[in-house]
Order: sequence, then structure tokens, then C-alpha cells
Amino acid sequence: MGKFTPQDIDLFQELQWAYAKRMVNRPLKESFIVREIKEFKWPEPVCKDMGKRKTMIIKMYL
Repeated sequence: MGKFTPQDIDLFQELQWAYAKRMVNRPLKESFIVREIKEFKWPEPVCKDMGKRKTMIIKMYL
């Protein structure tokens, strides 16, 4: 890993913000291509089912 100065980190943050602002101000159709892939099969989950989130259960009763 390299050594970075505080100025390097500031510059990187400025570049990130400039990119984010550019992305949110352009039309979505210029940023994404969406197409249906009928033969796509979702893989089996790699982790076990942990059940319902307790926060969601609590919200249902409020």
C-alpha cells in the first residue's frame, strides 16, 4: 500500500463528490442498460435464513 498525504485524501474526496454529482444530474437512461435475461437462474443463498428481522416485527405492532 502507498503512503498518502492529507492533500491526497482531500483530492480523492473532491473527485468522488464530483463523480457523484455528475451521476445524479444525468438522465438514468444514459447511465444504465436494463434488460431481461429469461434464462437467468438465481443462485442458492450462501448463508442460512436468519428469519424475520426483529426491527420489522416491532414496526408491525407500532
